[in-house]
Parts: sequence; C-alpha cells; structure tokens
Amino acid sequence: MEKNNLSQTSELINRKEINLHFKQKYLESKTNFLKLKESSSNKELIREKRKELSEFKIINKHEKHDELYKITSNLFVKLFLSITLRLSLKVNSIGNYFINFKYNYLINRKTIFTSSMAGESLKKRIILKVLQALFLFVIAVIIIFPFYWMILTSFRTTNDLDPTRPMSFWPETWSLEGYKALFEYINSNDLKYFVSVPRFFLNSIIISVISTALQLVVSVIAGFGLANYRTKAKGVILIILLSTLMIPGEALLLGQYIFMVKLKLKDNILALILPFLSNVFTIYLMSQAFERIGKSVKSASKVDGLSTFKYFWKIALPSIKSVLITSLIISLISSWNAVLWPTMILKTDSGWATVPMMLWGIMSATGGVGGDVGLEELARDPQNLKLAGATLSILPMLIMFLFTNRLIINGITRGRGEKG
Repeated sequence: MEKNNLSQTSELINRKEINLHFKQKYLESKTNFLKLKESSSNKELIREKRKELSEFKIINKHEKHDELYKITSNLFVKLFLSITLRLSLKVNSIGNYFINFKYNYLINRKTIFTSSMAGESLKKRIILKVLQALFLFVIAVIIIFPFYWMILTSFRTTNDLDPTRPMSFWPETWSLEGYKALFEYINSNDLKYFVSVPRFFLNSIIISVISTALQLVVSVIAGFGLANYRTKAKGVILIILLSTLMIPGEALLLGQYIFMVKLKLKDNILALILPFLSNVFTIYLMSQAFERIGKSVKSASKVDGLSTFKYFWKIALPSIKSVLITSLIISLISSWNAVLWPTMILKTDSGWATVPMMLWGIMSATGGVGGDVGLEELARDPQNLKLAGATLSILPMLIMFLFTNRLIINGITRGRGEKG
C-alpha cells in the first residue's frame, strides 16, 4: 500500500515538473516575441513570428502530452490527456483562423481586384503567346523540313523515288541503297577526285582541326591586343576590321587564288589552312570578352606582381571560357563547310580533297554505276545517292552542334568574361 502511494506521489511530482518545464519553454518564446513586437515596426516580420509562436505552442503541447503519457500508468488519466490535447489543438486552430481572418480577407480583396483589372491584359497576353508560338512553329518547320526530307530520302529505295508514284512523307521501305550506291560511285573512280570516302573525312578532320587551332590562337592574341593596348588608331582598326564583314567571301577568292599561286601553294594543304587563319567575327568576340573582365582585375594582377603574359595566361584566358568554346565551334564549322575555295585551289587528282568536294563531285552522279542502282528513268538523278552523301557530310557537325548549341548561344549573347 505504501509503495503504491509512493509511486502515485512520484508520478504526480514528475507530471508537475513536466508541466512546469514546457510552460517555461513557451513563456520564453512568448517573451522573445513580445520584445520583437516592441522593438520592430516590420508588420510582415511580426506576423511571421506570431505564426511561428502559435506553431511552437502546438508542438510544445504535443511534446508535453507524449512525456506525460509515458510516465502515466492510469488508463483514465491517459484518456483524459488525449481528449484535452485534441480539444486544445482545435481551440488553437480556431484562434489562429480568427487572428489571420482580417489579413486573409484583405489579401483576397486585393487578389480579386487585381484579377479583374488584369483580365483584359491577360487575354491579350494569352493571344500574343499563342500567335508567337504559331509563328515560331512555322519558322521551325521551314528550317527543319529540308533536313527531315534529306535524311529520309537518303534511306528510300529507288522504287520509292519513282516520279510516277505518289510521294509520301515517310519511306515505304527503309533501305541503305543510297549509301551503297554512294560508296560504289566513289570507288569506281567515276568521281573526279581520286579519294576514298574515309579519306575525304580524314582530310576534312585534319584541315579543320589545324585551321581552327591556328585561327583560335590568332583571334585570342588579336582580341587581347585590341582590348588591352590603348592607341589612337584603335577606333580606325576596329572600323577596318568590322567593315570587312560586309565584303562577301566570294569576292576575295580570286585575289587569294592569285596570291597562293605566286607562293607556289596550289594543290597544297597549306593553301586550305592559311586563308582561315583570321576571322574578324571571332576576333571581335574575343576583344569584347577581354574588355569586360574589368580594369580592376588587371590592376590587382599588377599589384600582385604578375607580368602581362601571366595575367593573360592565368587570369584573362580562363575567364573567357564560354567565348573560347564558341569561337572554336564557329571556326570548326566554317572550315568544315568550305567548298568554293578547295575546288579552286586543288587539282582534280589531289589527295587532299575534302567532304564538301565529295558533294561537289556527286552533283553530276548518275544511277548506272557499279551495277543497278535504280530504275532507268532515275539513272540521270539518283536522289538517294546524293542525299546520302549530304547526310554523311553534315553528320559530324550536327552531332557537335546538338551537344554544344547552348555553349554557342551563351558565348554569342554574353560575349564577356566570367568573373570568378
């Protein structure tokens, strides 16, 4: 009997201690809130803190209930604790609703007013968005459709290309006939350039990589010089450089040809590289990127004892990574796609013929090569053969663009150093 009384007394003491502990925690939080309310005039902050206090009060009650529930052995007391907890939580939620009622009412009034005022402009925005989407869709179809048609036609059979049959937007039979005919035509020496298909691609890769690397070096040095060396002639130099962009490249071909012949570089790999050493567009991109690094960075590097070369190599160059990558890709695509200049400077039996020259050669291809390529009426114009060559030629650049298009756009639109 005495033990039972002692356990009840101990339980009662523990319950009082728990109640006192959690009451003190809540009073401390409430005191902090009242101090903030007196010292701050920020209504939003006070509202947030009041919300936090009410949430803390609920959490506090939950914790107190759990502690009391653990030490209580009486079933009726446990039931009483559960009921009182649920009632207190309900009272708190009702109290919070009335506390925030005025604020919520004002917010709803403002929302309704704003929506009614913006209704007309919202309709206009929706109509403009729809028209913009339709316009972009039409432009996308116009741009993408030639590529779609080229790739699908390269996989068509000659029977699918019969002009007497209705043309479909999807091949009836997928076939590699055009690609086989392309290899047969080139290997049969009917093409005026005596080079195999793999050699065409190898030549293009070698020439594009070398000319791109050298062009990048020239563009970086020229851009750095324009950005960092102040002279009275700088404005004149920029005007001259940018004015060359208005001259079509084809207008310069004859002068370049005569110059290369005098240097005895006709039918030489150097003749395919030297004209691509400089690119005004990439030089301008580089100069703008270097200028936007900021004078303070250069001044700080001088204070740290860095020479001009070390500043260029360690600070300026890493700061324009996106522009460097953009210039590299633009130069590579430009060199890869060059067709007029190589056909002028190289002989028909040259070992340095490139992929665009292969396309130039198959423009006059006929169907009767290496056996039956197709129907007799299509022998004059084997479209699947020609478009198979076109598909192969754009494939490397297309893959590269798919993986780097974001870098190209970032480099062109930003055109500035990344400060780090």
